[in-house]
Amino acid sequence: MLIQSHIIPKFLHKKIDPKKNTPCVIYENSKVSSKNNLGSTEYLLCKNCDNVILSQYENYFNQIWYKNSVLPNLLNHKDILSIDIDYDSFLLFHLSIFWRMSVSSLSTFRDIDFGEKHNKQIRSMLLNNDNSKNPYRIVVKAIEQDKKLFDKIIVKPVRFHIDSHNIYSAIYGGCEVRLKISSHGCKTFDDIAMSDKKANIFIVNYQEIEQLRKTSDIIKNIEYKNGEIK
Repeated sequence: MLIQSHIIPKFLHKKIDPKKNTPCVIYENSKVSSKNNLGSTEYLLCKNCDNVILSQYENYFNQIWYKNSVLPNLLNHKDILSIDIDYDSFLLFHLSIFWRMSVSSLSTFRDIDFGEKHNKQIRSMLLNNDNSKNPYRIVVKAIEQDKKLFDKIIVKPVRFHIDSHNIYSAIYGGCEVRLKISSHGCKTFDDIAMSDKKANIFIVNYQEIEQLRKTSDIIKNIEYKNGEIK
């Protein structure tokens, strides 16, 4: 039996508080709203898949990103950090989110569609905790504002192309994650992508992220007090 499942895990929404009327969710055409539709749920997963299988990846990311963060307290623009992580768990966490976007029927995620072949392959990887074939690569950019992780915003995912390859981008948890869905090499992407031998994270200012650039004036007005948006 299917249960109501979050597409983007619930813990990634903890910094976003619609009750404060803070514009934290960016929709298409750079429209900004405090209504967090990216937190919508649908009947997508069974209880075991949601609460056990995918939760193991979510718990891992929550631990290394928030509870015992692999990131320094101050994020310096243009730094490249080599982080100590379980690469397979880190990758499978991000794949779990992109896979849910791809199979979701919600209009918010309509730009993310990997096709049946890749959806089945990623589903199998998640169910079996198996990245042995390593068919997918990601590039991760930590987003900073005033040298702090800017995790107060979630952005509607998009698709674009690099050298004719489909690249999917989503912003959540203070990072932009780019995923290449292709078994063919793409030097431009692969040269900077993570691997089990090279777990690099790029520190970028929010104004360098294309999806955020048009809303930079709004983001500048988001003020912090005691770690919360005011």
